[in-house]
Amino acid sequence: MKGRQAAEIAELGRRAVLGCFLAGLLSLASVLWSTPASAHTDLLQASPGPGQQAGGTIDFIDLVFVEPVSEVVLTVVDPNGDEVAGAMVVSDGHLIRYKIEEPLTTTGRYIVGYTMTSADGDFTEADFHFAYHPDLTQPQRLSPDTVPSQGRSLVAWVASIGLAVSLLGGVVLVMARLERSRAASAQVPDS
Repeated sequence: MKGRQAAEIAELGRRAVLGCFLAGLLSLASVLWSTPASAHTDLLQASPGPGQQAGGTIDFIDLVFVEPVSEVVLTVVDPNGDEVAGAMVVSDGHLIRYKIEEPLTTTGRYIVGYTMTSADGDFTEADFHFAYHPDLTQPQRLSPDTVPSQGRSLVAWVASIGLAVSLLGGVVLVMARLERSRAASAQVPDS
């Protein structure tokens, strides 16, 4: 009976490990190969950026998003609460460039507000601020090279790594329980 119990426990352990492994692979595949339609987007970088203190001649605002966006509306509000005149000149899905008609001149806090639709159709509204003083360093324009080449967000990669670690932890847990079951069955006398 002891040999039969050990064989049953071993088979159960193998099935549990295989089940965990297959579930983990399917989950990992769904995260890694998720389409942009299932992704939400985040602001990857801006120039001038959130919280940045900038100066010089600022006649543009660049935004780069993790995932492609559409229907972008961007506004810039000066320290007096007045909207800064400008227009979008580049919008390639990831990189948005807003050309300001007259370079900034008023020292203080500017608010950049934007609305957009992500690839999965979700509407997003957000804003950030930067401080302007003419004597500070001028921000650099963002390059199209800043745009993520794979279109996958950092969140997806972090989730993939977390999933792999969880999968490994599950396999270790199943193996430890299997070993305890074998040890317990070895101590049971034959009848």
